[in-house]
Parts: sequence; C-alpha cells; structure tokens
Amino acid sequence: NPSGYRINNGMSATVYCKTIGKSFINSVLAVSNVDKDSVFFNDGITVSCDKGTISPSIFEDDQWCAYGCAEIPTDQYQVTYPELSYQTDLAVTPVYTDSTKSIKVDCKAGYSDAVGDDGEKTVRCTTSGYTGYIRSCVEGCDYPLTDGAHTLSVQPNYEVGYAYYPASDNTAITVKCAGDDYSIPIYCVKNLGWVNTNLLSCAKTTSGGVV
Repeated sequence: NPSGYRINNGMSATVYCKTIGKSFINSVLAVSNVDKDSVFFNDGITVSCDKGTISPSIFEDDQWCAYGCAEIPTDQYQVTYPELSYQTDLAVTPVYTDSTKSIKVDCKAGYSDAVGDDGEKTVRCTTSGYTGYIRSCVEGCDYPLTDGAHTLSVQPNYEVGYAYYPASDNTAITVKCAGDDYSIPIYCVKNLGWVNTNLLSCAKTTSGGVV
C-alpha cells in the first residue's frame, strides 16, 4: 500500500488520512464495500488482505485524502448543508472546509437525542475537521410532552445513551389530559417517530371536552 506497510494474508488493518483536517475523497468512498459511516464515526477505512488482494481496493488511484470532512450519515441524521458545502466531484471530500458556514444536524424521523447527550446541533467543517461533538441520535422517540397538561401511562427511560421511548409499532402509550378522563393512545413507530400526537390538545371547550 502507499504507506509502505504490509498486511499479511488473512489480516486486516484500518487506514486513516495522516494529516489532521483531511478526509477520504469521493473516489475512494465510491469503491465497492467501503463503509462510509465508519469514515465519519471512526475516521478510517478497514481493509483486509486475501491471497495478495486488498479489499476494499482503495489504493488503485494516486490520491486518497484531501482537506475537508466526511459526509454525515443519513440513516439517523437529517442534515442541511449550506450552499456549495456538499461536494460530489471525485477528487474532493464530500464536505468542503469552510469555518464560516454552519451545517444543521437534526435527528431523522424515528430517531431522537440520546439521554444524556450534549452534542452540537450545528457544526462546521474546519481545517481541523468537524467542530465539537455532533449530537447522538438513537432509534426511538423523544419525550413527547413538555406543557404539564398531560400524563403518560409509561414513564420515559432515563438510561444514558438510549432514547426516552423505544420504537415499538404495536405498543400503545396512553396519554391523558391532566384532571380529565379523556385519553388517547400514541405509538413510537420505527422510522416514523411518534404517531397520533396531533390529537394531544388538552384545551377544554366544554365540561369534559377537548379540542
């Protein structure tokens, strides 16, 4: 490989861009079986040697890294890049280095902030990589009610690193208006998030009624 290191047959190794602030370019990320999520989370690509062949075959070109940042995964994140920040040319990284532009990172539908997480919801791609620690989004739902007018039949989870409510398509959580008998079921559905929450208004119109 280009660094002069040898990988023995049947062994694997993780390849990194040597210079701080550089990441793998799109031509490398486009190679079959490259784990792009690993590039974002771990900064590296794991390769293995099988009978003299390196897989994924990321060393076939003369350039592998450039200044810029890895693409933020879209399986759990909903990402909004500023104009011209996201790049598709093969010779550059997915995200352009520009410390003046903010990238908005939201949790995708069906995901929520992990309990105890204090990550950033907006980040920048700088000459040192992404600023700060990007928020953690985990499968499940956030706490749905914050107005004090409702009660829930199932208390949220407070274990650090997990969602407040796990995704379960068939498990209903009963929501009641405080001081009233009116209640409805809501569901934390995988890949969708909360379902039925548009019916949660507890504003009274008549005795015992809601809108």
